[in-house]
Amino acid sequence: MKKFLLLISFFFVCIFSFQYKHPQGDPSQFNSFVPPTPEETATHSGAAILDIDLELLNGKYMWKSEIPVDAENQLTISIISPIYEEMEVQILPPNESKLSNIHLFSKEIEEDFGIDGGKFPAHSFEFENPTKGIWQILITSTNKNAIQQLKKRQSIQNLPQGKLVVSNYSPYKIEAHATTLDTTKDEMIGFELRLIDDSTPKKLNSLLHDPIITSNLHVQLDVMEPDGKELVIEMNDNGLFGDRFANDGIYFGQFKADQNGRFISQMIVSGKDPKGNPLLRTTEIAFDVVIDNIDVTSAYANYDQLNQVFDIFLNVESSSLQKNEDAKTFKIWSEVWGQNSNNDMVPVAWISGLADLQNVNGKYVIGKIELNHRWIEKVGVKNNLELRNLRIRDLEWSIILEKFTSLPIQINQIPELLLSQKDQPIDVITEEMLYGWETVEYKNKPLNSSLSSHKLVLVHGYCAQSNPFPISEFTNAVQFVGGLGVSLSNDEFSRRLITFMNSQSEAATVIGHSQGGMVNTHTYHYYVTPLDKSKGSKERIIQTVGTPFQGCSLAGSAAGLGQIFGVGCGSNNDLSTSGAKSWLSDISIQSRSEVYFYFTQYATGGLINSCSTAANLILKWPNDGTTEVEFANLPYGNNQQGNPKKGWCHTTGMNHPPQCTDSTRNKEMDKLAN
Repeated sequence: MKKFLLLISFFFVCIFSFQYKHPQGDPSQFNSFVPPTPEETATHSGAAILDIDLELLNGKYMWKSEIPVDAENQLTISIISPIYEEMEVQILPPNESKLSNIHLFSKEIEEDFGIDGGKFPAHSFEFENPTKGIWQILITSTNKNAIQQLKKRQSIQNLPQGKLVVSNYSPYKIEAHATTLDTTKDEMIGFELRLIDDSTPKKLNSLLHDPIITSNLHVQLDVMEPDGKELVIEMNDNGLFGDRFANDGIYFGQFKADQNGRFISQMIVSGKDPKGNPLLRTTEIAFDVVIDNIDVTSAYANYDQLNQVFDIFLNVESSSLQKNEDAKTFKIWSEVWGQNSNNDMVPVAWISGLADLQNVNGKYVIGKIELNHRWIEKVGVKNNLELRNLRIRDLEWSIILEKFTSLPIQINQIPELLLSQKDQPIDVITEEMLYGWETVEYKNKPLNSSLSSHKLVLVHGYCAQSNPFPISEFTNAVQFVGGLGVSLSNDEFSRRLITFMNSQSEAATVIGHSQGGMVNTHTYHYYVTPLDKSKGSKERIIQTVGTPFQGCSLAGSAAGLGQIFGVGCGSNNDLSTSGAKSWLSDISIQSRSEVYFYFTQYATGGLINSCSTAANLILKWPNDGTTEVEFANLPYGNNQQGNPKKGWCHTTGMNHPPQCTDSTRNKEMDKLAN
């Protein structure tokens, strides 16, 4: 226990340089904070991704596979491998008798596939009006040294040498999702999958298509655990082992997560479509499993008379803390209710923010979460404060660790609120009520003459190799490069950004690309920073380009490529549809309203209608090669006129110029940020 207390003490020293905001708001906003359901995060796939696993046979390395083609529309085959140049690719369509070099059938298209800096070269081949049936593909290599060097670079044994992505324009697709987003260690994690016809509309208010009921399918769940071990699980539609109903067209499989860390799952569907054609589809979901190390027992509040706020703390059972000594900060959100003079329980406000684990008089608590007294006075509550729909999330990946329908707040009494003539009328919502008195105190402090009065900070995206914004097109600007080449959660990314901003200026505005836009939003919502000093004096404090606010379909599909190449950053849960939507459900309307967002897509009407041929097989249309238009929207944010601007792609190595080099947009953003 002494060692544990020393770790806590060291942690507190490290975090005190970050000052937390205390976001709060009106009860009318309760419904804007509803966490996503698993169905809302479902993947939608009409493609299949196969491992290219070369085996030595008669002095040559080779891999052979069958490719079922179930429609006579365009067939696309993409190969993603670090040793592609050492491979020979041969193809055999149905009714042909001899394998031939794939280049004899189709022109090769070379583009990048992936997310920001975590992208890899893809080599694609398109076949117009393909014959339905079973196609054969054979990939061979005689370069033993290249294969051995690749295996040395790979951190996990027995990884494949590449991926093959295949798709043809068929209406038959698969939809799949985890059955829980609260993925914690030692708990069961399930998945549901259905085959659907996406040429038919969804039913009214339905998130998913009706499943096709057929007995001609085999569904398998493959899971790679954090230590590289692989699980293979049969998914069934028999009403047993967790499957809800037999023969309803919804397949189910589950496993127990006995590790914490990053998991990569793939669901593989093979068989025949409703018309009897051969069918192959896969979908991938990457997710994190965390340790639930807290057991909250009760809540209490202390009254801060000087600042007229209630500081709320959660009591924690100390024995649970040993499960994960690294988790010291949590994300909190809750409704607050109270009893009025008519003895009715009425909604007071929502409260939220980051809160640290603390040792208070020998007892462990999480806190503080702040409630401004004006919210209580505004609705006439006299006593019996209560937390409702309280949720406590893991800081890094927004996974819910604890939930309470209701939890009474222990408090001696609610004192009378004393207002002076300088105070706003009680029906006015002040900035202290929205973000806490600490934010207003910081904002009102005089600027330090030793630092610049204002800087525009340009923020790169996930795993970027360089900052994508041309510094020459911005004034009074600096490039943040503190997250290059690594995969960071929004919060860890944010803390690096805050440290950089504090070293540059006491007042700042930000422009972020891709994940950088999520990070800027996260920073403004949760932390007191130089952005707060610019609010009111600058027209826009947060602008974003190409940000997947609601996630990216590539986050699962590209998850394992970094391991195969022996480089890259791996997957990032904050960029998945489940992780991004969970993160976003805690960001307030008032914080989102400070964000002005731009997004783009590929040009249409020409010979090339994509930013990346390979990525277009996975992504929803339209997209910018990484961010899908459907997921680029930030509800309650400021969607800029002209979105999506056509003819601009997410990054370099795609079919159109990278979006961050659009001089017209950069000039507009620069003017509004300075």
